[in-house]
Amino acid sequence: MINTNELQTRAKITEQLPDILQNLHRLYHPLKAGVVADYIPELAQANPDWFGITVVTVDGQVYTVGDTSIPFTIQSISKPFVYGLALEDRGLDYVLERIGVEPTGEPFNEIIEHEEIQERQYNPMVNAGAIATTSLIKGLDLFERQTRLLRMFHRYTGRDVQVDQAVFQSKKKTDNLNRAIAYIMKNFGLIEGKIDDILDLYFQQCALMVNCRDLAVMAGTLANAGINPITGERALKADYVKNLISVMYTCGLYDFSGQWAYKVGLPAKSGLSGAIIGVVPNQMGIAVFSPPLGEHSKSLRGVKVFEALSKHLRLHVFDKVVEMSGYFPDRIDLDSNNGMPIKNDPLAMSQTPSYPQSRAVDEGTTNTLPMREALPKVMPKLNSAAMIAQLHVSPTSFITDLRELHRQYLPIRQGKIYVSEPDLVEINPDWFGICIVTVDGQVYTVGDWEQPFLIQSISKVFAYGMALSDWGRDYVVSRVDVEPTGDAYNSLIKVEENSKRPYNPMVNTGAIAITNLIEGKGPAHRLNRLLDMYRRYVGHRVFVDTPSLVSEQTAGDRNWAIAYLLRNFGMISGDIKQTLDLYLQQCSVIINCHDLAVMGATLANNGINPMTGEQAIHSPYVKDLLSIMFTCGMYDFAGEWVYKVGFPAKSGVGGGIIGVVPGVMGIAVFSPPLDKRGNSIRGIKVCEELSRRFGLHIFQS
Repeated sequence: MINTNELQTRAKITEQLPDILQNLHRLYHPLKAGVVADYIPELAQANPDWFGITVVTVDGQVYTVGDTSIPFTIQSISKPFVYGLALEDRGLDYVLERIGVEPTGEPFNEIIEHEEIQERQYNPMVNAGAIATTSLIKGLDLFERQTRLLRMFHRYTGRDVQVDQAVFQSKKKTDNLNRAIAYIMKNFGLIEGKIDDILDLYFQQCALMVNCRDLAVMAGTLANAGINPITGERALKADYVKNLISVMYTCGLYDFSGQWAYKVGLPAKSGLSGAIIGVVPNQMGIAVFSPPLGEHSKSLRGVKVFEALSKHLRLHVFDKVVEMSGYFPDRIDLDSNNGMPIKNDPLAMSQTPSYPQSRAVDEGTTNTLPMREALPKVMPKLNSAAMIAQLHVSPTSFITDLRELHRQYLPIRQGKIYVSEPDLVEINPDWFGICIVTVDGQVYTVGDWEQPFLIQSISKVFAYGMALSDWGRDYVVSRVDVEPTGDAYNSLIKVEENSKRPYNPMVNTGAIAITNLIEGKGPAHRLNRLLDMYRRYVGHRVFVDTPSLVSEQTAGDRNWAIAYLLRNFGMISGDIKQTLDLYLQQCSVIINCHDLAVMGATLANNGINPMTGEQAIHSPYVKDLLSIMFTCGMYDFAGEWVYKVGFPAKSGVGGGIIGVVPGVMGIAVFSPPLDKRGNSIRGIKVCEELSRRFGLHIFQS
């Protein structure tokens, strides 16, 4: 259901689009950088000056500028649409058993290792997963499958599309790499049938002739919950749209997907012909066509157009947490730079710690808790009952649902409990707490929500916010990238081949590099700043658990190895021991489930603690934190988390999971037993069920 604000937003955007598109086309057309793809001769014939932009809104309005009718082959942009057909043919569970949804951090044509195949650490956007996806299309023979594929694309484009036979034959004769990938997948039983037939169908889907307008209509169809906004025909079942655009968001631009999600923040897919499509859910589809490719083999002009549109129309999926006043600029200032440190930011290093007195927590399950001495409070636009009503449930029913989930998952006995050394502390595997805090301070609690535990890796999100406040976005991203990798949290070797910077700040390699950026006059001052940062988020003072800290320091050989690796690549400076001590201190802070939910609600509330009214982080950086949580917060489960749960989250081996529903609430679950990836088993199940019951997925139609 679309609310009045969204309708007004649509109207504002469409009012400005013609002038904006003209300005962007005029600005970027003179660019001469980039190289036209030449891996097959037909692509190399493209004119590097071709440049078109098309936008199709969900109510069928079409805006075009430039070369939007020039035909070209769809290439890899076919992959998400074929994936949608496979979901309709086989069902979600069957497809997920064979094709994972984890981002790889690697190029599209990377050969997948044996272990990655066994763990399904690939996705339908890379060639291995795409070939496996094509093999799932039903049909008695190759001709029937070809016919079904063409009919599917007709539903998306609204017209008949044809295969470019020259491109098809060229790929068929010369594409030995994809033939090798197909045999590898067949060796592991992940594709069935004749290899030649499967590859013929795959090469044909990539050789379909489309134009920029076609692609915008296809993207607009996904934005419109699977219904073609021009013809009114349903192209994809509404239930599968969420899954399709989720995997586009995390994997659609391969080894550029994390940077795209961080800067642009839209589900998207690119192709070597020079096209990029983007989906603005419930609003529009966008397509840009320009053959010259830049870094990561993406259309150079296309990336720049999307970055500009996202920035100036605030299309990023997490821009909704930012205050909407002044939402639309009078003009586009393409030279502005939002990456520098915010001037006079009171949360940067000059901040002097202050510790208000705490008060006792009132008992109760649905009462607003007078946790701290209240500062002047920022009044929300909606009261708590209205926010919960957005989930189509009453507050009474909501707490009943939480209790039901607690009863349902408490009997689970699987999982291992993390301890840094035996007999350090006794942890009860039956501890299980759930807490939800809305952005106006209403609290819902169930189970062991007061039980203290270590924040562990959940701290990485908030340390990242400190680094952004201290140094600004551009510098921080130059030191630590934002690419998901599909690897475990404590991977030793994941640094980028060219820049040698860690892939993202949620894995230990990146987190240690981020901690190294936290400013301070000395170790004690940096620790005090860190603890005061936690205080702003939680609403009261927090403390480091000394026995746990000492234990982690004693058993920290792996982190020492990571630190020296970073030093070797010039990614950290100063005293390594001081950096590791601060990193372990930030992970050894004691919190409880309620504290964690307040921290989540603070992020949901644009960086303002809903219990105290205090600004915990400058609001422009909230989007950065939510973006990195969404794509990287659950490590090698991050892709599946986005696919199934669909809101920003972070886990820790202490058994906690924090979730953020922007503009609505923070979610915290605590349960010590962990799965093989180090995530709370009960926590994942609770979040999956909350998302399903209340439609919390950010791409829910």
